[in-house]
Amino acid sequence: MGLRMNKYYSFLFIWIISWSLVLYDQLTISIQIFTEERVHASSVAPPGYTVIQSGGNKTLVSDEVAYQHELNKGDHECNDPEFWANIKYEYNYETNTFYIDFNGHKPSDYSINKLNLLVKPKLGRYGIRHMGGFDFYNYRKINLAIEEEKDTVITINLDLFNGSYKHNRNYENGVDIQLELEALKNIDWKNTEKEEPCNKKTVFTLRKDKLTNYEYLNPYFKDGIFEPYNMDYYDVRKIGEEAYIENFMEFQELRKINNNLPPVDEATVALLGKDLDLGVSDWDWIESNISRINIRNRKTVIGLYGEVRESDLKLVSNLLDVLHVVAPKLDISYSDKSSEVTLPIHIVTCTKPMGDEDGYDCYEKYLGVYYGSDDVIWVEGTLRGASRNHVITHEIGHALGLRHNLCFDSTMSYRFEADDVPYFSYVDLMQLSALYNPLVKEWSDKNVGKAEKIHTTRSRLIETFNLSEEKVEEYEENIETACYVSPGAYDFLIKMQGGKT
Repeated sequence: MGLRMNKYYSFLFIWIISWSLVLYDQLTISIQIFTEERVHASSVAPPGYTVIQSGGNKTLVSDEVAYQHELNKGDHECNDPEFWANIKYEYNYETNTFYIDFNGHKPSDYSINKLNLLVKPKLGRYGIRHMGGFDFYNYRKINLAIEEEKDTVITINLDLFNGSYKHNRNYENGVDIQLELEALKNIDWKNTEKEEPCNKKTVFTLRKDKLTNYEYLNPYFKDGIFEPYNMDYYDVRKIGEEAYIENFMEFQELRKINNNLPPVDEATVALLGKDLDLGVSDWDWIESNISRINIRNRKTVIGLYGEVRESDLKLVSNLLDVLHVVAPKLDISYSDKSSEVTLPIHIVTCTKPMGDEDGYDCYEKYLGVYYGSDDVIWVEGTLRGASRNHVITHEIGHALGLRHNLCFDSTMSYRFEADDVPYFSYVDLMQLSALYNPLVKEWSDKNVGKAEKIHTTRSRLIETFNLSEEKVEEYEENIETACYVSPGAYDFLIKMQGGKT
């Protein structure tokens, strides 16, 4: 029995040793295959997966995880001083050419997918504009083409714009222009166009005393839209002297129509003394001193610039005709030469680089602004149809002294439910007729003397037009009732602007 057990254990021992040798051989082969597969995993990874290496180990992960891994690994590289400190910049003031030399460094090596050059005119203190609004056209964002197979030197031609402004002491022929380099990186592996800025740096300043090679802009113009009497310094040779004299007489007859307009009334004085408090969420009427209204008393020449359409010219032409009736003493016209323009209207799409600047603040905030200190109007270029006409008319209204109101039918209205009135309506015409009444100018010329801006007061208007103080107070206390005054004598002026009565 004992012998048999010893044989049994001997046989079992030999059997285990034999199979252990076979198992060892198979394990060695498996480990070798597994190791080789890891080494060459990148070439055999299934679709949608990538091998990444971290800490000496390689791991098979999804493409999205691999992209985020590389993105996070390269975060610091976009700000790498080695890249930014070695870039060289140069500007040729004679040709307005800007040179960028990356000095052998490729942006892609620093996780940079795109580079933009931001061009920003440097405004003066408190956002004062120095170029009559022509600095609008020098704001831009230029994408720098990065091509791996080409040299890392980029040449950019900067077309700088200006208007030949000499009539206003507040305007200069140029301002310093700041150039910024903006780097972007891709943040979404599924969308190669989804990028975000990872670094931005001011790299160069173009000095205004050296900037002389401007492209000068003249107002948009097209023959056959403006009457000769609406053009500043009209070239008589275009139509001949006889036709020009006839046109001039038509202009005189147009101004005489003012005598047929209704006299200034109490509702008009009440409206002139009101404005809106736009600094609160619920806009409401507020008292506003009439004496602060600037009534234009100098030659006013309009010019349209930028993204102008033929319909914009027709709108301004109609407004000029109406103003000749309600403000016969106002010297106002249009010109196709910047050297003659005193009230430029820039129809320009507000971009983020422009809108972020102090003083403009227009990006996705406003549709139009009248900058009173500089006598410049900006209108958002993307506007269309009635909304576009409304904003242009609204800002011209401000330039003529009109304030905001809550009347339903007014181009100066801020009521949300009101339509965008694209013309001077009843309450607008009533106020313009009062501000530019010949008697107001006559009093100012006699008692103040010649001035570019005329001012009047509530009491002076009441006295000049023999109005009732009590009725003015009634309208002031219930100002909405003044909105419903609509003299039929203004109907034809509304029709002249394409409006409905």
